[in-house]
Amino acid sequence: MHLDERGYVTSRPTMEHGTGEVACRTSLAKSQLVSFTFGKPVDDTVLVKDPVVDLCLTPRPDGACARFANWETNRFEKIGDLFFLPAGMEAHTRASSGRQRSVISRFNADMLARWFGEELEWTDRALSSTLNINSTQVRQLMQRIARELVSPGFASEMMIDLLNMQLAVELARYFRNMPERFSGGLSPWRLRMIDDRIGQFESVPSLEELASLVGMSVRQLTRGFRNSRGISIGAYVEEQRADEARRLLGTDLSMKDIAWRLGFASPSGFSYAFRKATGETPRSFRSSRSSASTGGARPPLLR
Repeated sequence: MHLDERGYVTSRPTMEHGTGEVACRTSLAKSQLVSFTFGKPVDDTVLVKDPVVDLCLTPRPDGACARFANWETNRFEKIGDLFFLPAGMEAHTRASSGRQRSVISRFNADMLARWFGEELEWTDRALSSTLNINSTQVRQLMQRIARELVSPGFASEMMIDLLNMQLAVELARYFRNMPERFSGGLSPWRLRMIDDRIGQFESVPSLEELASLVGMSVRQLTRGFRNSRGISIGAYVEEQRADEARRLLGTDLSMKDIAWRLGFASPSGFSYAFRKATGETPRSFRSSRSSASTGGARPPLLR
C-alpha cells in the first residue's frame, strides 16, 4: 500500500503527480490546494486514514467514478465536484487521464467524531451520497477555505480553523438528515439506464420516457427510484443538471453554448434555472471559481 499526496492509501504506486501549492494545518484539519496530473487513466483502490472533503476547482477528468468495497462489482457511481471519503472506507476509483485542481480538508478522525457521533452509520444510501454531496453550505465553506488559502488575510489560520469547524458541523447535519434507502428499490441495471438517459443533458426525459426505457409503469418507477436514491426523479434530474452546469462553467464555453448543451432555449433561461437551483448566477459562480482556481500560490501559512 502507498500514500499519495492527498493522504490516500492506494493499492499501488500512484499515477497521480500532485503538487501541494499552499496548506494550513490546525488541530482539527489540514486544508490545502493541490494540483494533480493524471498521466494515465486511473483504475485504483484508495483508503483514507482520516476523513477527506474534496472540492474540485476545475472540471474533473472524464468518467470519474467510484464504488465502495461492499457494493456489487459492477456498481460504479459518478464522483461529483464535491465529495467526502469517510475514514476506513475502501473505494475503487476510475477516471480518464487529465488534470485537476482541488481544495482539500483532511480532518483529524478523532476530533471529527465529536460532531458525527458514534451513532452515525454509513448505510448504502449515505455512502452513495458521499460521492456527490449536494449541499450549498458545504460547497460555500470549501470555496471560502480556498479563497483564504489563495489570499490569506488577518488571522488566516484562525479563520480556516473556524471554517473547518463549521464544515464539520454541516457535514454531520447533512448525513444525519440523509433519508435511508428502503426496500423495493430499482435494480442496478435500471438505475444505470436512467442515469445514462439523464446524462443526455440537451433534453430532459419525461417520466413516461424513463418508465418505458426500463419497462415499468410510471408509478412503479417513481416509487422504486425514491426508495433507491431517497429523492424524487425530478429533484434528481435538477441535481444532475446543476452539477453538469457547474462543470461546464469551469470550462471556456460561452454562456450561450452552455445553455444549448443543457437544453435551454436561451442563456437567460439557463441563468434563471441555475440561480433557482444553486442560489447564485452562472456568472458569479464562474467568477468565484476562477478566482480560486487561478490565484497564484502564496507562501504556505503552516506546513
